[in-house]
Amino acid sequence: MAHRMKSPPPTDDDDVLASWSSGEREAVREDPWVPGVEVADRYRLERKIGQGGTSQVFAAFDLLRKRMVALKIVSFERGSRERIEARFRREIEIAMQLTGESFVPIYDHGIRLECAYFAMELLIGESLQERLAREGKLDLDQTHVLFRGIASALAKAHGLCLVHRDLKPSNIFFSQRNGIEIVRILDFGIAKDLWMGAKLTQEGMLLGSPQYVSPEQAMSQEVDHRSDLWSLGIILYRCLTGARPFDGKLAVLVLNIVTKPHIRASRHVVSLPAQVDAFFDRALAKRPEDRFQDIESMCFAFEKFAAESAHVGSGVRPLMVPSADVEAHVVERPSEQTQTAALSYEAYAAMISARPPEIPTVEIPTPLLTGHATSRPPASNWPQGVLSQTSYPSPWTGWKHSPVHATSSFRWRVIGICIACLFLALGITLLIVGPRL
Repeated sequence: MAHRMKSPPPTDDDDVLASWSSGEREAVREDPWVPGVEVADRYRLERKIGQGGTSQVFAAFDLLRKRMVALKIVSFERGSRERIEARFRREIEIAMQLTGESFVPIYDHGIRLECAYFAMELLIGESLQERLAREGKLDLDQTHVLFRGIASALAKAHGLCLVHRDLKPSNIFFSQRNGIEIVRILDFGIAKDLWMGAKLTQEGMLLGSPQYVSPEQAMSQEVDHRSDLWSLGIILYRCLTGARPFDGKLAVLVLNIVTKPHIRASRHVVSLPAQVDAFFDRALAKRPEDRFQDIESMCFAFEKFAAESAHVGSGVRPLMVPSADVEAHVVERPSEQTQTAALSYEAYAAMISARPPEIPTVEIPTPLLTGHATSRPPASNWPQGVLSQTSYPSPWTGWKHSPVHATSSFRWRVIGICIACLFLALGITLLIVGPRL
């Protein structure tokens, strides 16, 4: 086994330890996870393909199954073991629920003295971040296909009451399988479980990547599935325009996200359909209640303006699409909590000064995700023009979408069933015991 690595200076905020300062990097003598090292006497590390605050991802050879896998190693040396282990276990639990081609299958996992690990499919392809870096932006057709893939994945995650909280181009992956390109969502490591109310982060801590966090995330407030829809809106804006809707770095960026209107997409690309600005007005509304309320309504609105453009074609049946004309609301002065969050980013800036001038990341950027693979609905279920909640084909045909806010109604149903069972048992008891009395 390789020599152990010197731990970085202790921190109470290990959730936002996305990178070390230059001084901390110099303090690291040797990394125990290097090519040639074996993990759990089964996985031989071949090459590093990603690294974050507490984890590293390697291409590794499975000595038992004789195949290449992606191995994520979570080190206990870079923070509280109890907290890191709890988050690791939660990530595994979430990965087990997310099945289908939109996610990455997990093969094996375990916890050792010095680390936790899990093995997953080694993907072939590239991330959306890499594609945008190479091409600058995508046309409407390409964005249309990308959006459908992301929407299919988010529909399933939100139906399970899971919120990703860190959607960004580096977590969207174009994988190749048998010559077919599949869009996958990666890294549910900081996902929030609305059903169980799982909370493994400190109060007031901001998780996510600054360019893609929603206003409620920026203010360290409670989030739901509509926060993911905001992040998806930023991704679509970036794909169509090649630019970002909010300017600034760190503290200024956070304040702009919370208080300033976004730059209209038509200012960057005049050839975009006229409806694109109305779509982003709603997708990037400051208040969650002013946004699209679920991924399906967002999908319908996008399909509508895409179908009316020359890129997609004509002859599409009309849809009852929620109005994209959101009433403008008065932007209030940033609260004390917002200003505190912004100042915390200024302190964080010193920590990431050694990183390349890419999108700053507040949580570990992992290029791969976990999940069991099954088959998603067949391609024949995808409509040629638009999606519909009722009479038209839907990409989610074959399974019933569960609303994210189903927790309360479900509990009342369970209570009702329990009461009915109680009365049934009482009636049976009276039928049996009554004659004897």
